[in-house]
Amino acid sequence: MNRYASFWERLLANLIDACILLFLSIAATFLAIASERGWFVVHAFAIAADLSYPIVMHAKYGQTVGKRILRIQLRRVSGESITWMHALLRSSVDVAIAAAHLWIILFAAIDGSIRVSPETTIKELGLSFGAVKGARLIRQIGSAWTWSEIASVLLRKDRRALHDLLAGTIVVKVPR
Repeated sequence: MNRYASFWERLLANLIDACILLFLSIAATFLAIASERGWFVVHAFAIAADLSYPIVMHAKYGQTVGKRILRIQLRRVSGESITWMHALLRSSVDVAIAAAHLWIILFAAIDGSIRVSPETTIKELGLSFGAVKGARLIRQIGSAWTWSEIASVLLRKDRRALHDLLAGTIVVKVPR
């Protein structure tokens, strides 16, 4: 039996975790609807939850809820449990991309004349041409990172994604 978690196991675990985070975002949306700047609050909450959930769950338990259901776990390459530093390092690129994205939204929401909603486009926010180009660049960097992660898991025998290589971690099957 291969001890490495497959691409499909990792993907399904991520989908389960995404459902959990979606539920939290929907709950936050209902709480923020009355606020004039509620959509920014929801967006900020969704980003914070999306980033902190895997960091906290991996650091404390070595797995998220999705990984636990699929009986896979995050470990150091040596087989030891990961630390908070491994969990933070593993998510560092995602945190940097999200922070840049959130900064642009915050920049737009700080101006009281703009109401940010899910339908608001970057151009409608009245951002400068440089900020619009910056937002596109951040989106392109995020897409490139995601596709590189997928390619890494699919092409490597040990199925380590780039974030695993960065943090010295590996996702393995948990013995029954």
